[in-house]
Amino acid sequence: MKPNPSLLEELSKIRRDLTGLETAPREPDPLSAFFFALEGLSEMVVITDLEHKIVYVNAACTDLLGYNPEELMGLKANKYFEGIPGNPIDLAGLIAAEASDGFWEGEIFNRRKDGDLITINLKLTPLADSSGQVLGYVGISENITERKLMEEELINARKLESMGTLAGGIAHDFNNILAAILGNVSYARIYAEEGSELYKPLVEAEAACLRAQGLTHQLLTFSRGGKPVKEVIRVGELLKEVTGFATHGSNVSCRFDISRDLWPVEADRGQIDQVISNLVINAVQAMPEGGEIEVRAGNVELKKGAVPSIEGGRFVKVEVADKGVGIPKEYIEKIFDPYFTTKQRGSGLGLASVYSIVRNHSGAIRAVSEPGKGTTFIIYVPASKEEPQEKKMKEDIILGEGRVLLLDDEEMIRKVAARLIEQLGYEVETAVDGEEAVEKYREARESGRPFVAVILDLTVKGGMGGEEALERLKEIDPEVKAIVSSGYSIDSVMADYERAGFAGMIAKPYSLAGISRILSAQMK
Repeated sequence: MKPNPSLLEELSKIRRDLTGLETAPREPDPLSAFFFALEGLSEMVVITDLEHKIVYVNAACTDLLGYNPEELMGLKANKYFEGIPGNPIDLAGLIAAEASDGFWEGEIFNRRKDGDLITINLKLTPLADSSGQVLGYVGISENITERKLMEEELINARKLESMGTLAGGIAHDFNNILAAILGNVSYARIYAEEGSELYKPLVEAEAACLRAQGLTHQLLTFSRGGKPVKEVIRVGELLKEVTGFATHGSNVSCRFDISRDLWPVEADRGQIDQVISNLVINAVQAMPEGGEIEVRAGNVELKKGAVPSIEGGRFVKVEVADKGVGIPKEYIEKIFDPYFTTKQRGSGLGLASVYSIVRNHSGAIRAVSEPGKGTTFIIYVPASKEEPQEKKMKEDIILGEGRVLLLDDEEMIRKVAARLIEQLGYEVETAVDGEEAVEKYREARESGRPFVAVILDLTVKGGMGGEEALERLKEIDPEVKAIVSSGYSIDSVMADYERAGFAGMIAKPYSLAGISRILSAQMK
């Protein structure tokens, strides 16, 4: 069917006449009034002829796509959405849909003049005259890019929340077993002579336990018990250290562009280490023939809504960019899903844990990629107004004296931990639940042989846990020195133990040096 020349000429003339007008023309004809109304719509309106050549676009369309009206006139509308991965239709599909029932609606990607992709909800219908003859087509589109981004954030959050319960339970049980192994290895090392045949295997076993501990940290990241234990840090040097370690032995070089006045952030050093390490390792694997990774960091002040899912304010922006194979469009929205991976050897936990860590730091992460040209991961972490304090962590064994009460519902943990604490010079009593711990604490005070410290397991199966036990202990002794211990928690007690009323915190599995430090701190 041939296009109607008079209609096209009239549309073009009306579009020229209306351009730049802020008020409706005086005594307009009905057609001019109709098109003036289209100019005021927030939705994009495109009218084409039967060959899909554009004959009219409203102001909303030109503003969003970044074109002048003259640049669009006469071009085929399908140019801006055909060939984009993920779009379900092409020109043939449009024609078929139009011919079938006269209406088509769906979500598609559209391309702006600057090359950026946006997501639109398109409604397409034929334009007919009074006799029913089709003269052209009308497309009305709504920009839903931001809404789709928010939906993806919500879906990812729900996936991670459902994973959290399972992951946290696994981590709890695994940490208890690991605590028994590490405790026994640490104890055995005390009696092994350095340089002997027994000493070296014990050192290697202890190192293996600590590596296994890293796996539990990844699992805990998915659970609410894996909330970050924050401190004020500077990430500049951390970025260089972690990147250097992650690329060691590879054929990939690194280039850094890190602001000298980078703001400090309040973050969990170990978790941020894990984020950068995962991203850099991914970048290395994306460039099997070698290449360069660029790590950038700078200060940014964001307005509310500038980045979906986070509030405005001061942020440190970190970018890890490679020039590797890139990520196909159909995968880019799935890369943060738990257990999604395209690698033959991979767990699918790496980027999922990265996403969860960044979210738990009230930040945001996104990926920008183009197949064949590379990928850039962009992270925003809230800046801190405080300055970091230098800390020196001694690994020396610190001996002590006095009586210590240990609460844990796992028999093997009680035995191993008691043995380590006794090796430090303390006398140890154990309890299987909070009720027994409270009773033993009361009896010790009444007998004149009080405990100098109490170690309370936060989670006790089928009994009173550490948090409730602490409330009861404070009724007996408001000055009780209680240390919270856990391999998993369903709340943020481990991350903010002081607010919960504890004097200290030690995570499972713990070594002899770790127990000695935390107990020594209570003696001051």
